[in-house]
Amino acid sequence: MYSRRASLPLILCALAASCTPSPRTNTQLSADSALRQAAAAWANSFTTRDPMTITKHFSHDAVAWFPRGATPTVGSAAIQAAWVNYFKNSPAHPVSIDSVVTAGSGELGLVYGRYLYKPQSDPTADGGRYIAVWRPTAAGWRLVLLSAHKHDDVSAATFSRP
Repeated sequence: MYSRRASLPLILCALAASCTPSPRTNTQLSADSALRQAAAAWANSFTTRDPMTITKHFSHDAVAWFPRGATPTVGSAAIQAAWVNYFKNSPAHPVSIDSVVTAGSGELGLVYGRYLYKPQSDPTADGGRYIAVWRPTAAGWRLVLLSAHKHDDVSAATFSRP
């Protein structure tokens, strides 16, 4: 039987191997640039606090594993509902972009960074790290897998915006 939870580490290892830096071609540099723009738009969408704006960057069948979730959230509608619920009790969710890498084939990209549970201006803000897998589509790069987890070393003092 297929288990998404059991296969997640294997998928991430395979993606990391396929995105290993190598000499970059013009096509790869173009893919990197396009993914960096898409990732920055996604990170900046959190300033709107609008779940629809945030989720438009996800594919319709995306999978997101949120920090306090016991299981992954599957599908953009369910992911949007999770953000609706999150913003009922949270004033902000800043997201940084620490790295953007595309596979040599241009078929996948990895973005990782940090996030906070409160505005960066709040000295008590804490957060964590995420890794996001993106795939190019006719409509541009879309998130297909997001995994985010709490990390004690992420705080307002260590956070930087994209």
